[in-house]
Amino acid sequence: MKKLLSEFAVAIERRSKSNLLLAMGLAFAFVSLNSAEAQTPTSEAKARVIQVRSPDSRIVREGGPFVAALGDEVLVDVQSLHEFFQNLVDRSILPDPREAKDLAERDAERQKQEQAANLPPEQRQKVLKEIDEMRENRFQNAMDGWLQKMSLFLDRHPVPALPPEFTISWNESSGDPTKPPTVYHELEFRLRKTSENRDAWLDLLRGHGIFDRPTIVSIGFDKFIGERPYIVDSEVDPKSAEKWKHFIIKTAPVSTLLVSSGVIFVLIILCLWLAISTDLLRDTSAPPRPGSRHPFSLGLCQMAFWLFIVAASFLFLWVVMGEYDTLTSSELTLLGISAATGLAAAFINQISPPCEPSDLTVEEQQLRDVSKIAEARKAAEQEMKGALQELDSKRARFQSASETEKSALQDDVESASVKVDRLKKRIAQFEEQERYFSPGGGIRQFFLDLLRERSSVDFHRFQMMTWTLILGVIFIFGVFQQLAMPKFDATLLALMGISSGTYLGFKWPAAKAET
Repeated sequence: MKKLLSEFAVAIERRSKSNLLLAMGLAFAFVSLNSAEAQTPTSEAKARVIQVRSPDSRIVREGGPFVAALGDEVLVDVQSLHEFFQNLVDRSILPDPREAKDLAERDAERQKQEQAANLPPEQRQKVLKEIDEMRENRFQNAMDGWLQKMSLFLDRHPVPALPPEFTISWNESSGDPTKPPTVYHELEFRLRKTSENRDAWLDLLRGHGIFDRPTIVSIGFDKFIGERPYIVDSEVDPKSAEKWKHFIIKTAPVSTLLVSSGVIFVLIILCLWLAISTDLLRDTSAPPRPGSRHPFSLGLCQMAFWLFIVAASFLFLWVVMGEYDTLTSSELTLLGISAATGLAAAFINQISPPCEPSDLTVEEQQLRDVSKIAEARKAAEQEMKGALQELDSKRARFQSASETEKSALQDDVESASVKVDRLKKRIAQFEEQERYFSPGGGIRQFFLDLLRERSSVDFHRFQMMTWTLILGVIFIFGVFQQLAMPKFDATLLALMGISSGTYLGFKWPAAKAET
């Protein structure tokens, strides 16, 4: 008997322990589920942006993609927007507007509801329905106010100060009679750029240049509620295979881009034509180059370089951002440095001593055929051989002559030497003319004109041209990527000024020495 009682007690103890372990396991599982549920973010919105389109497109969600630019109107179709606001009300993020704000009105509504309890069923339902309709009207009125506080979100970033200009709603049957129809809202936005949202547009368009910008469209509150904005999720996704879900921001409208590009292109072609056919960018104080043309001026070419870079950048920013006040002090300083350099170079050229005229005749300077120039050069080389032989003969007689005869032979030696020097210059000018009119010779001559002072290639010119090109490339890429005129600091501007000053400082003595 004692043995049976002992075994029974052990069994009860084991059962108690197993029950205790089971209870502990269930409690742990319950706590874990609650913890996991608490860590899982609650869906912020049940609504979905299902379509972005132009005002003249059909309501049905077909076609696409839709492309819009600044100034265009877009329609955003949203599904179940009522549920989005109800979700925020249920989470106490937004106040419940169904309750009357006026205390007297709230008490009257409560009394009406209490009195309805004593009415017959049909009247009671009618009164309660009226109360529900009043509360729903308050909710709809509150929704109208909340909608005006919402704005477009592009790639989940808000575009401030962009409320919808108007909203409409409609119902679509789900096809299931047991389910209520789906409510859709249509919000019209005009893509305006203001001082409040300029930075948002810059962040969105920056880095795309003239290329279109695919983006994900959603809507949300313009300003944060609490610590975060609440956004309606979007099905408008540029990565989707369905084109109607694509929305693209056009960075540069085609019409204005073509017009501005055409203006710059025509001005550049006009400048190049004038530079080739006239002395627009040439140093008229320098001796003519082959073809009886004066050399190109480095200072004037630098002025033209910065003029067209700044003008093209200004038009590009006007096309993309629609802004006119894009010039900064850096651009004015660069234009001022280039203008001062060109003016000082022209002044130095005017006061420099003139160079000797060409040793070629007018007919020889007008030669354009490379073969004829080569024939003239070979004839000059043959004449040069004879002149050298004559000079050597006269020098030999001069050396062997007596002191009384040397004075008479001195003039002959000097005249022969002058003839040799003149022939050397003629041959060099023929060679230069031959290189100029050979294929690619004009481009080579252009760079030589920029790099040499009268006749010698100088490093200070190369230095000035190098820094001009480097800053020009940085300027162009800065405008294209940042959608703003680059702001060069004082160090870079000082470097540009030093380079131009060095060029001017070496120009005067170099021109004087080569005269």
